[in-house]
Amino acid sequence: MKLLLTAFEPFGGEQLNPTMEILAALPDRSGMVKAVLPVTFDGAARVLEDLIVRERPDAVLMLGQAGGRDRLTVERLAVNLDDASIPDNEGAMPQDAPIQPGAANALFSTLPVKALVQRMREAGVEAAVSDSAGTFVCNHVLYTALWLAQERFPGLRAGFVHVPFLPQQAEGRGKPSMPLPDMARGIEAAVRALLEAEEGDLPPRALEVLRERFGGDALIALSTLDGGAPAVRTVNGHYENGAFYVVTHARSGKMRQIAKNPAVALCGEWFTARGVGENLGHPRAPGNEALAGRLRAAFAAWYGNGHVDEDDPDTCILRVRLTRGTLLSHGMRYELRF
Repeated sequence: MKLLLTAFEPFGGEQLNPTMEILAALPDRSGMVKAVLPVTFDGAARVLEDLIVRERPDAVLMLGQAGGRDRLTVERLAVNLDDASIPDNEGAMPQDAPIQPGAANALFSTLPVKALVQRMREAGVEAAVSDSAGTFVCNHVLYTALWLAQERFPGLRAGFVHVPFLPQQAEGRGKPSMPLPDMARGIEAAVRALLEAEEGDLPPRALEVLRERFGGDALIALSTLDGGAPAVRTVNGHYENGAFYVVTHARSGKMRQIAKNPAVALCGEWFTARGVGENLGHPRAPGNEALAGRLRAAFAAWYGNGHVDEDDPDTCILRVRLTRGTLLSHGMRYELRF
């Protein structure tokens, strides 16, 4: 699981933005990338898209300031509308303008909104679901992320949390506020919930069967798209934590096809699934050491006998992050969402 967590720079005459302070207060952790977006309609969307292309996250959680709110609010949806009441940081002030002409009027968050609120409350932080992300840059980037997930990045999940003013911002203005440690604790609870949720929603028996059948060296059929036609081959795959892993070659047909269209399908022993393919790079690349060690162990019967050449710079690890699947076991049918 890889999470992109974003904040915004100050805007509207403020000297700081609490989301930047939250980002700085949160500990760095494996699987999480932090970034700050500009408060401009065009710039924020462009930077966000560039981050998604470069980092290939599984989920995006965006944070924004909502002065006047008294608690953390997890947004349920974004509307296809820019209607600014103040200029952005470049002076733009669009009125009644669609974000994506011809697209849906609204898109719903694909993160577990109520579950995130519950985790924040369990951490002792006031939180609630919100049905309006506004019509300023916050709504703009949430809609953009959800639209990109639909159109270009299948399987990407996205959501947004608005936070109140910090006490120093609210002083003398009669506005509610929340101390930074409370905000950071609530967002940290949400981050942990997302990073830990990879397999958490799967039925325990289904998860057990997946690990039994595919947790070692398993033959699976992998389908990619070659232009408009499916291309299928049998590969050795290893399942763990919501994904299949294959050691292959970056110049192979399947990797060239995945580079053009990452949508894939696979099937194995009474299991079919769809997912998103991604080249994780060479087994010896920084960050791949632990995973590569597990794959060498899983594929030990053939890995070292000439089938894999780790001295070849084009040897790579393919990850297929599953999005949904159907599993059959002993008369039971499990419809799975990863």
